[in-house]
Amino acid sequence: MPDAQPNMNALWDLRDADVSSFSSPAVERLAEFVSTQWGTGGKSRAALVVLQDLAFGLSRMYEILLGGRTSSDVQVFRDYAEALEWVTTSD
Repeated sequence: MPDAQPNMNALWDLRDADVSSFSSPAVERLAEFVSTQWGTGGKSRAALVVLQDLAFGLSRMYEILLGGRTSSDVQVFRDYAEALEWVTTSD
């Protein structure tokens, strides 16, 4: 992620993603990697939009794992408009 800004907000549209081959250890490795590249200072947000139940569960796992490693907020949504509103609104 060389072009990523460590404190930028992000919206991940995973509605069409096939997560059937993802495992818990893969989600853990992803959270570990992302935590070294993003959310290392300040306060940023990432919204993950999913439709399938499996994707929702894995995304919630990612949310919890990443939340303990960064100062940034991650939330999982099933509604794109709600996710977009949350990620673009500052507190």
